Amino acid sequence: MIEKVPGRKAGDFFSLVRREFYTVIARATRVCWMLFKIMVPVSIGVKVLKEIGFLTWAAPYFSPVMGIVGLPGELAIVWVSTMLTGLYGGILALAQLGDQVSLTTAQATVLTCMMLSAHAMIVELRICRLAGVRIGYLIALRMGFALGVGVVMSHLFSALGWFQSPVNMVWPLHSSVGWRAWAIDESFQYVKIIGVVTGLIALLRTLEVMGLTDRLNQGLRPFLRPLGIGESMAPMVVVGLTLGLAYGGGLIIEEARKGHVQPQDVVMAISMMCMCHSLIEDTILMLMLGGHPMGVIWIRIGLALIVTWALYQWVRRMSSTMLYRFLAVNHLEKG
Repeated sequence: MIEKVPGRKAGDFFSLVRREFYTVIARATRVCWMLFKIMVPVSIGVKVLKEIGFLTWAAPYFSPVMGIVGLPGELAIVWVSTMLTGLYGGILALAQLGDQVSLTTAQATVLTCMMLSAHAMIVELRICRLAGVRIGYLIALRMGFALGVGVVMSHLFSALGWFQSPVNMVWPLHSSVGWRAWAIDESFQYVKIIGVVTGLIALLRTLEVMGLTDRLNQGLRPFLRPLGIGESMAPMVVVGLTLGLAYGGGLIIEEARKGHVQPQDVVMAISMMCMCHSLIEDTILMLMLGGHPMGVIWIRIGLALIVTWALYQWVRRMSSTMLYRFLAVNHLEKG
């Protein structure tokens, strides 16, 4: 007779694995459905604009803006799509231009960093306002930071001769001739997105179960104090930096409504997260799109820290009246 050992049953492990598997699939399904409701119309719209020649006609008007950061004018539609819909919308817009643009690794890095700095602004700015920060300030901050990052990296890479070889993308750019071929290729693009989203969600869940996310949180907290982000805000900012603005912003909204945080702390925390958030998922996506780790990770994060520190030196000298007038939302205005 086999002696039974007290404690967890042998089948418990497999039950746990099955439960986590179904959880990941369910979450990935919800995320993909939400994304596709936005991305499909954007993809069709970009295809229509391309077929009628709008992109070719509009390129000269966008060239001065994109030219500042050393990018072709056609790529403005990619950034606009990213700002309005999110990174996946920008990826599909870029795929539609695949046969019209030829990028170096340096240019891909500039573009992906700008996409990371300003994306999904319609949704994310609403979250930030509910947390207590004015939308006008955040639009200027995110777009200004994105353009500033692009200018710095473009000139730096050009002056040093870095990353001037043709870009090598894991997510290849191409465009189809005809609507039928386009529809088939788009279907494959969506399948890739489903695979990437599912893999990313599984990775994040694995890190959480292994306790690595908590360790990362503890390591980042001391670096937030010189940026004007108090101890009470540190856990929420770490969540935003690692998992996304929606997660961190949601926690801040809850604390702000309870009156547990100061307006200045909220402004600094949201400012930091707006420039640099979801360092795991979004960074992986942009590396797949051809961005170099030197720019996508190190230079971008370094510039975000510098700008946040500079903003703190300005904000901490503000009177309460000026803070509420230009940056913070009074609790009576929220809703």
